[in-house]
Amino acid sequence: MENQMFCFQCQETAGGRGCTVRGVCGKTPPVAGMQDLLVYVTKGLGVVTTKRREAGQDVPEAADRLVTENLFVTITNANFDEEAIADRVAQTITLRDELRETLGDAALPDAATWQGPREAYMAKAATVGVLRTENEDVRSLRELTTYGLKGLAAYVKHANMLGGDSRAIDAFIQSTLAKLLDDSLDGAALTALALETGKFGVDGMALLDASNTGAYGNPEITTVDLGVRNNPGILISGHDLRDLEMLLEQTAGTGVDVYTHGEMLPAHYYPAFKKYPHFAGNYGNAWWKQKEEFEAFHGPILMTTNCVIPPPDSYKNRLYTTGAVGVAGCPHISGDRTHKDFSALIAQAKQCPPPAELETGTIVGGFAHEQVFALADKVVEAVKSGAIRKFVVMAGCDGRMKSREYYREFAEKLPKDTVPGVFYYKNTGGDQGTRAFLVNLYGNANLLNGDYSRYIYNSAQAVRNVEWTVAAMKQGLLFDGAELTSNDAIAMFVSSKAAHTILYSPQLNKMNDGKRQYKGRNFTPIYMPFPNDSGAPLLEFLAGGACVFKKPDAGKVKAAKKFLHFAATDEVWAPKLIAATGGFPASSKLQVETEDPEILYNSVLQRFFGQYYNNITGFTAMRGYWNTLLKNAAEGKDIQTSLDRFVQSADNTLNE
Repeated sequence: MENQMFCFQCQETAGGRGCTVRGVCGKTPPVAGMQDLLVYVTKGLGVVTTKRREAGQDVPEAADRLVTENLFVTITNANFDEEAIADRVAQTITLRDELRETLGDAALPDAATWQGPREAYMAKAATVGVLRTENEDVRSLRELTTYGLKGLAAYVKHANMLGGDSRAIDAFIQSTLAKLLDDSLDGAALTALALETGKFGVDGMALLDASNTGAYGNPEITTVDLGVRNNPGILISGHDLRDLEMLLEQTAGTGVDVYTHGEMLPAHYYPAFKKYPHFAGNYGNAWWKQKEEFEAFHGPILMTTNCVIPPPDSYKNRLYTTGAVGVAGCPHISGDRTHKDFSALIAQAKQCPPPAELETGTIVGGFAHEQVFALADKVVEAVKSGAIRKFVVMAGCDGRMKSREYYREFAEKLPKDTVPGVFYYKNTGGDQGTRAFLVNLYGNANLLNGDYSRYIYNSAQAVRNVEWTVAAMKQGLLFDGAELTSNDAIAMFVSSKAAHTILYSPQLNKMNDGKRQYKGRNFTPIYMPFPNDSGAPLLEFLAGGACVFKKPDAGKVKAAKKFLHFAATDEVWAPKLIAATGGFPASSKLQVETEDPEILYNSVLQRFFGQYYNNITGFTAMRGYWNTLLKNAAEGKDIQTSLDRFVQSADNTLNE
């Protein structure tokens, strides 16, 4: 049976040999044929532009842009619109012929000269596909290089959208396209060409990186929300940050939130995008799950680049394409880097309900090269101490076929080394956790004396406690959280990046499904005493709650106190509040009837409560001095001196 098409561009190709009836991606034979013809005439344009450069003639920027866009259009999962691709074929032939007029009688291959009416396109396409090269080795090397050029063109196209440009890369792409028509090149020459394409691929990535960071700043460690809000939304997928920027600008103040999908997730890590309060978070998972996820989103979806799956009719009118992307029957947004009009999406979004929630929680990312460089000293120290024994680099992603879960399988089989815990001290948030940890290590070393009249945390025992903690951070037993907050530590724990957290927080309860089973995580958290050499751990507790009263009004103060006493001690309502919040009982007399092991465990911890000093004079100021103490100790300053200064400063707050 004669092939209706032939494409083996991607890893999903049928049987691992090639799609011959219909693409696994959804590509039809007419679309495949038109893409083959577009690549063919683009090679012809590459011949012409290369000849012009050799003759000292200029090549207009429009030709450079058309070549990269054409290659991008033919990349996997980008464009399924036969008519739109045919329009590009016609546009390419027109520009090619205009540029060819100055070349005189130069001998040119068919790709640089062929012309035909629209109705002849498909017949011509049947003669210029991948299988036109009979020698399998030559065919493979030609296609390997072609796909390398397509990837390079994608980098260049995104850089172009941000004003990034490299005439050297453009010239290489076009000259290489011309060489792929040269039947005199043998296996060795084509191998060298493929390797050179890889070199320019690195240059293309550097160009794109410089364009992205120049426009939006260097990515930084960022926590991205995975939940949804109550506003209508627009979902943007792909890679084009300039498209995202224009969309965020146009949706500002409209009441419409913007969510990323798929490979647009890294946009959250760039500082420039954090100024938009309606940049809500990330929605959905892998690209191959988009049919059910796009259905659930309810609002418009903007595809800026691959990967798109031809949609069902149910959301076809909500799927918009732009740039190199095209899907027959879906609205397409035209425009360039200076302006695209997204008003149609915004208007439609306002008529749609908010997205359905697929998951909750957060994801942490932003570990780009500048962020890694900023942590280089800590990484080096961790290597020297043995805390980091090996670096493993993984590049790529799983596919939707079961056989393509090798990245997941590889990751699961890696050594299970993990950071035991995190000692955070970027700011004073959650500082009760750090104080409780340090008070407990070698027996109880209270912060204040018995009548709360002076601070005493500068004893030999206190020095020993701080020394151990600093040494633990240097040895990798604790992660040095100089740039981490308590929220960061909790996020690391929930995402299985830390084995324990020293801060109990109601946030932990919010991140689970009510069964102490964390969504998406295969573990159940348990409570443990602080590490303590005496066997009698002390807990530092925080009285949380809400009351509002006008301080000078004694009646309201009395009423507020009465209410708080009721909430904390009432035999009926106090247990209900404990069950609702997951907190600690305020009184040992309270009997909480529950099967929740966490609450039952909390109820037996009352006898380990340590000093409660959160309401003493100068408490807020003391927290700042505590944070200074931690930073000084971690930086290697004398611990006894640092503790003495803390005690002196903290004592002064008692008289404020």
